[in-house]
Parts: sequence; C-alpha cells; structure tokens
Amino acid sequence: MEESCRRGVSDMEDRFALLIDADNVSAKYIKPILDELSKYGNVTYKRIYGDWTKSNSASWKEELLQNSITPIQQFSYTQGKNSTDSAMIIDAMDMLYTSELEGFCLVSSDSDFTKLASRLRESGKMVIGMGEDKTPLPFRKACDIFTVLEVLLEDNTIEKEESEGKSYHPHVFGRGQKKISGVSLSSLNGKGSKEKIEKVSKEKIEEIVVKIAGTGNTTGTLLSGTSYPVNYDVCIKAKTASDREVESNDSAATANTVKNGKTYYGSTSSSSDKDYYKIKMSKAGYLQIKFGHKNSQSTASCYNVVLYNKDNSEIYKFTNTGTETSYTSCKLGLDAGEYYVCVSQASTLYTGDYTICMTQKAASGWETENNGDWASADNIKVGKAVNGVITGYTSDEDCYRFTLTKAQYINFSLAHEKINDAGRSWYVTLYNANGKRVSRKDDDHIYSYAGSTYTESKAVKLSKGTYYLKVQAFAKNAVEKEYTLCVNKIENRKTSVTSVKSTAYNKLKVSWKVVPAATSYQIYRSTAKDGDYQNIKTINSVGTSSWTDGSVKTGKTYYYKIKTVVKTQNGEQTSGFSNVKSAKAVPAKTTLKAKASDAKNVKLTWSKVKGASGYEIYRSNSKDGKCSKVKTISKGSTTSYKNGKLKKSTTYYYKIRAYRKVNGKKVYGSYSSVVSVKTKAK
Repeated sequence: MEESCRRGVSDMEDRFALLIDADNVSAKYIKPILDELSKYGNVTYKRIYGDWTKSNSASWKEELLQNSITPIQQFSYTQGKNSTDSAMIIDAMDMLYTSELEGFCLVSSDSDFTKLASRLRESGKMVIGMGEDKTPLPFRKACDIFTVLEVLLEDNTIEKEESEGKSYHPHVFGRGQKKISGVSLSSLNGKGSKEKIEKVSKEKIEEIVVKIAGTGNTTGTLLSGTSYPVNYDVCIKAKTASDREVESNDSAATANTVKNGKTYYGSTSSSSDKDYYKIKMSKAGYLQIKFGHKNSQSTASCYNVVLYNKDNSEIYKFTNTGTETSYTSCKLGLDAGEYYVCVSQASTLYTGDYTICMTQKAASGWETENNGDWASADNIKVGKAVNGVITGYTSDEDCYRFTLTKAQYINFSLAHEKINDAGRSWYVTLYNANGKRVSRKDDDHIYSYAGSTYTESKAVKLSKGTYYLKVQAFAKNAVEKEYTLCVNKIENRKTSVTSVKSTAYNKLKVSWKVVPAATSYQIYRSTAKDGDYQNIKTINSVGTSSWTDGSVKTGKTYYYKIKTVVKTQNGEQTSGFSNVKSAKAVPAKTTLKAKASDAKNVKLTWSKVKGASGYEIYRSNSKDGKCSKVKTISKGSTTSYKNGKLKKSTTYYYKIRAYRKVNGKKVYGSYSSVVSVKTKAK
C-alpha cells in the first residue's frame, strides 16, 4: 500500500501499551495489529489476556514467542463467561497512573471495554481500538481511532503480494483507457497516477490508486508530445472515517467543518492541493492549532498552515520543516465568528499525511486578531488586564484603545513568562487620540526584558480623552510568547482592609486585599476613627494578606488602615490610605461539651481560654428559647461545672462565654456554640 495513503500521523517517540483480549481475537491478526500500531509510536507494553490452560488458546502460543508478547493467565471460573475483562482493566489503570504512556491500544470485539476506553481518554490518553467487524458501536465510538481487523488483514495480504510482484484488485471501481502525454513511465514510480473521488456507497474515501497495466509501447518510454492509450484499473479502499478530510476541500467555500478539540487526518497530494477547514467561534476567546506529520528526514520547509477570517484576511501562519513533526500554536485571541485554516505544501518535494486539531475556548480578556492598527484596536478598560501574543517577528503589532473620563495619573505594565534571555523583547508605546506619541521623554514607552516577568512605565498625568497603546516585538524571542497588558490608575494601588478580628484577649488580626506587584504594606493604627494614625508595622512579604497585632489592650477599640508600596521603573510608589476597619480585643471563644451524669445532673466541660478571669454559663429549655445565667465561674483555670437539680428525661441547651476583668469591669468574649443534652430516665 502507498505510504502516503496510510492513516495516522504520529511522533515515533510516543509510547503505547498494547492490551489484547485473547477470548475475542484470533492469532491470525497479530502481524497486522503490530504493523498498524507501529505507525503511532513505540509499543512499550505488549500483553495478552486469556486462559492458557485451554486448547483454544494454542494458536496464540507460537505468536507470543515470535512477537515478544507477555501472556497474562486468567482462569475461566464460570463456563461461557469472558474471564479476561477484569484483569485487562486492572492492568490498564495501573499503567495509566504509573507509566508515562501517550496512549493505549485495546484489541477486542467486546463492548465491555467501552467504559475503560472512555476513562483513558478522559485522562488525556490516546485510545486506539481494534476489533472484528462485529464489534459493537459503543466501543468503537469510545476510541479515538477504531480499526477493523478484517481490513487490516486484507491490507497486510495486499502489501505482501505487491512485494512479491503479484497484481492486486481488492476493490475494483472501474476499468478503461486514458491517454497520458509527455512523461516517462519512470515518473510514475510504478504506482500510477492519483485521482480523487468524494463518495462511494456513502463512505468517505481513504485511498484511491490507479494501476498502470500497459502502455502499448514496447520500449517502455513515452515520447514527448505524443499521446498513448493506457489500460488501467482503479483500485479503491473505502472506509467510514469521520476523522478524515473530505475532498475536494480546496477552498473556503468547500471547507470541512471541524469539531472543537478533535484531531483530523488529511493528506496533500500535490503542490496545488490545498485543504481547508472551518471552525466556528460561538463566543470571543482564543483558538489554538496543533499540527503534526511524520519525519521526512529533511530540514526543508514542508507544510504551510494559515488561519484566515471570514473576509479571507490572513491572521496567522506557520511553516513546518520535514523534521518538525509536531507544532502547537500560541493562543490566538479571536472574536466570535467563522474562521478557516488552510494546509498546503511549502515545497513540491513533499507530499504526505498530517494531523490537525483546533481547540477553541470562550474567554474574556483577550485581544482579537487582527488588531494591528488604530481602526482595529481593541477597547480595554483602565485597571483591567488583557492577554495578547505577538504572532510574527516585526510583522504583527497589537493595538489597544482606552479612554479616561477625567485627568489622572496612570502607568502601563507588561507581564510575561520568563525567557532564558536577558535582552529586550517587547516594545510598548503610548499614543494620543491623533495617533502620535505622547512624547514625555521616558514616560511614553517601556522596553520589556525577556529575563524579567513584569515591567512598568513611569507614572504620567494624562488629560481626559482617548489614548492608544501599541505592543510590538523588539527581538525574536518575543515571537509567540503570551503577555498581559494593563493600564493602571496610580490610585488603584490602594488596597482595602477586609476585616479586623479579635483572636485573643490581647490580639487583633488585620486582613487586607492583595495588590498585584505590591512590594510591601504599611499598617497604620489609631484609637479613634478620626484620630492620629501611627505606622506600627511594614509587611515586606509580597503575597501576605494578614497580620496579627499583639500589642493591644483588652476591651479597647483600635482602628486600622493600610498604604501599599509598589516598585516601578520610576522608583517606589506609595498609594493613598485604604478604608478603615476596627475591632476590640476580647477573650477568645471557647468550646463547650455536655454529658448527662444521671437523671438530675449534667456535667459541662470546656476548653481553657488564655487570659480569661472566669466564665459565665447559660441554659435554656429550648433550642431557640431565652437563656438564663445559671453559674458564674470566677477562676480562669476552671474548665468544668456540674449543673444539678434537673428534671429526668429532659433536654437542656447550654452555652458559655469567657470574660476578663479590666479596671474592675468584665470584658466578654463571644458565646460558644449551643450544645444540647438530655438527662437520663433514672
């Protein structure tokens, strides 16, 4: 069989596990199975499952030795029942979690492995199914690829016959004569010309081969400018293949519609053959293209892959060489709508199979290509980040538009992954509404360095109005690297105090909202809301969002507010004050337990509260009823109390709180949770 017509493109470094159900598969299929699986990668595990004590397994024994397949013994405990299923499933799951495999090949005609195939796919593994034509549809559909063993066996026989010089006519579609001119027989490589047919018996064509039977010229050479009749047989291999391209798809109008995240198999047969695919973005977000092919052992350009919008404007392009067997594009920010991907030859020297997969995801905060000029600039909001990518060195530029409703100080920042390069990578420039640079010396641009992850411009005061930012590559290391752009209000550096809570009689925990790029937080405290605030602590830990003040007095109210410090290219910038929140330190909340001693007594126990002078115990006859104080404990070290003179077989509800005496007055902590207890009948 012609190599270019074989299904599947794979990186031969991929590792696969082959698991065979001997109860449902004949030994005659083993060579076609191994030959087919070798197209996808290295078969690391070879295991076959069956009851090897039975005579019907004898045909397999010689094949196991010849092909280094490990037999797994599974006794048939019940007559007529498949014994292999559980053992095969257990091994597959063990391999899933303990081995670095790209995929699994499950060989069985049994639908019992449908759930296994689905589970392996959910874990991101490729699942290749093989079984006889009788294999139920659910198992076929659960696999990424399913191959009928009878077809594989036929193909294997054909290839053997061809190697022995025998003719073959597996599926004769038609015979006749045609004329060819001006070429030599040697240019046909003994395989004949190619023709494309879209449908045969409602099945998609996987391969068509035209066999040259004779030329009518005994010399074996066709003379230039002369026409000769040629006898031919058209041999067709037709197969249902929902994941293959359908010819002719040579234009956007005839493009194959693809599903999100599904891999499709295609082939370019000539320099004029172009394969178009259509994908619809239902919502704005990003699209990622994954492309692969076999290694041609050539560093020359091989395939061109181009993304177009519905207006046929080029958005993105990449070219693969023959040795670049796989490529994943950057995340391309796109608006909702229809888009087209065209695959074509980059060189007439290369034809062959390829795989393509397009994955889209609805997401906010992404640029929308093409946005390379002011007219197509993306609108962004001040203080809200946007994600983008430069898709080509010097050729791609990303433009953004923002509006200020009043005069104010702003700066702009660019964040990105760290690249192993210290040089400049991105260039971000600020323009006014007329498309001219703001021209405030160093305030209107930044160079973003690959070796860093975050860069900010200096602060600049802008008038009310519309402005633009342009992001472009400064060096090649910026190409196809995602970035995050943000226009920042300087006053937006403020944090906010989210809470102040007492954690002990002498401790208050202050919590606040983390500010991106903050280098420190300055905490201020006062004993009056409008009083004199003192800087009592500076937190230098970037990701910290809370601090406990251990220098407070019980029962006294304290007020807190915070300033944020951010390091920029213009030095450290300190924000204005946050909001104000307050609390007072009180004894901590205790935990209460209750247990009936007998018909009239309940024993209460609780956790000791640090700094407590004592405790007050409350009781009610109903869960939501009014509680009455039943006891005051005057020692902070006491942690139990026996409540007597109760009624038998009666439920009581208790709660407790600690207190601390300050200047002769009690300062109470919070009540414990309510607990219930029922006295005994006797």
